[in-house]
Amino acid sequence: MRALEKNKTKAYYALYIGETDLLDENNFITGEKTRTYEPTVPFRANIGIPRGGFKDLSFGRIEKNDRTITDVAKKLPFTGDTLIWIGRATSEVANYKIVATSESLNNRKFLIRERNVNG
Repeated sequence: MRALEKNKTKAYYALYIGETDLLDENNFITGEKTRTYEPTVPFRANIGIPRGGFKDLSFGRIEKNDRTITDVAKKLPFTGDTLIWIGRATSEVANYKIVATSESLNNRKFLIRERNVNG
């Protein structure tokens, strides 16, 4: 009853791998780094609705458009740098990022925050 399948939303995630060196057109290292992620993976989970305004909840002060993902099976491999796609194609820029994690006896909750993406 805690996590009915019909209440779950389909979304995608990409785990952070690390930073890689940027190369110029001649394949020389530029000295700049870029974040690298694994390919996107689909998942289904209970995803809370966006919160409006500020509230004090289990993660502390919640900002506008913060949401939570509840993982009852405790199998989602999210870390603090995981990107999340909710309601958009994976060919587009990810619209959420994991901000915090909370684990209890029965589940794990992830606080996700909307990313500032233009376009």
